[in-house]
Amino acid sequence: MFEGNSIIIEIYHQADNSKVEFFTTYVISGSLIMSLIIMMGTMSYLAFAQYTKSLILLNMPSGTASFVIQLAYIFALIMSSGL
Repeated sequence: MFEGNSIIIEIYHQADNSKVEFFTTYVISGSLIMSLIIMMGTMSYLAFAQYTKSLILLNMPSGTASFVIQLAYIFALIMSSGL
């Protein structure tokens, strides 16, 4: 449900009278991380736009490692759908 962030609930409960401060810190840190990710993605796309393909697996060089990663991706897609 929380995808690895279950410690946040415990930290929130331990913050006795500073729940507003916790929420503010949580929102600011999440916004900072999100803005850094967006900035890095935008700069990378602007730098390598002409070389970027629509699927990230197509950007990898040909070889055994690339083939294994593509097979793992296909396997993950198959296993994520209902049987």
